[in-house]
Amino acid sequence: RQQRERVSFLRGETSIAWNAATRYSLSYDAGLYVVVFENNNDFGQVGGSLGDLETSSDRFDAEVTYRRRVKKYKVDPFLSSGVNTAFTSGNGSRPFQIRNSVGFQRQMGRLVVQFAGRGQRDFVESQTDFGAEVSLNYQRRLSQGGRVRSRVKSFFGLTDRKVISIENYNTLSFPLAGALSLTVRQNNFIYRVDQIRGVEVSGIAFRTDLTVGLAYGLDWKWF
Repeated sequence: RQQRERVSFLRGETSIAWNAATRYSLSYDAGLYVVVFENNNDFGQVGGSLGDLETSSDRFDAEVTYRRRVKKYKVDPFLSSGVNTAFTSGNGSRPFQIRNSVGFQRQMGRLVVQFAGRGQRDFVESQTDFGAEVSLNYQRRLSQGGRVRSRVKSFFGLTDRKVISIENYNTLSFPLAGALSLTVRQNNFIYRVDQIRGVEVSGIAFRTDLTVGLAYGLDWKWF
């Protein structure tokens, strides 16, 4: 107190926080090829009261992937196209990015590894980047009925801006009753760029978040 030290978690600044996340996956398996559509949404707010809530997370991510099975070479070539945006606008504009990837994937047990060339267009910044994409997907069922899922998606830009972005999503779920489960979600984001609008910059942006809540899962199959 004498040195006017301010510690947020002791002062109880944030008294209200909520977060809602949905994941939707639709797949069509025809034997030689697989088409998968995935949609991830995340929205949350924090504040001292209901009247001064601020957005803490806001994301809309959709991607469709076409993959062809090639058993002879133990790798599967794939094409994917996706879009990133948000539900609300910030600073007068809403982020909007389209990406396209061409590469191959290999499954090693519970781990799926993808390597691809990727092009992405940021329409708000009017910037196009080309580079390499590396993705890791891991999921496992626990003996108690729980599930562990982890995904890392990275992009290394080879054009003028030299963009580097790493997205890491981790989920640990424990069944409670039926399709209802206790879910722990922990995400990490790293971003680096050398140049913005012709001006050289330095530094790395980093963000991490942790959410504990309840999740309800639905699973439908059509034949």
